Amino acid sequence: MRYTHTAAWVAPAILIGYVALARLLMPLLEYNPPASVEILLSIFVAPLFYIFRPLYPLLKPLGLLEGEWWTLPSAAGMALCTAMYAAVLYAAGLIILQILNGTKRP
Repeated sequence: MRYTHTAAWVAPAILIGYVALARLLMPLLEYNPPASVEILLSIFVAPLFYIFRPLYPLLKPLGLLEGEWWTLPSAAGMALCTAMYAAVLYAAGLIILQILNGTKRP
């Protein structure tokens, strides 16, 4: 059972790492990098604009959205969304691994 919990953290860890790296790379787009670097950064950061969009109705009343043209969660909103998605991915990972292992829920 111990390995099931460890394996279930792989997807949330990848999500947390991606969000952290994309959030750190986003300000580099403001410094007018060369075109090839800007394209690579844009491709890497673009999913961040859409991953959290389904949670915007939840974040807006809490005041955790910022921006006028491109609306993104604030740092606290991004942390909240990432934690929510990581919890969902962890639960899904546990369920999938339990189905594959044929074990019952503890």
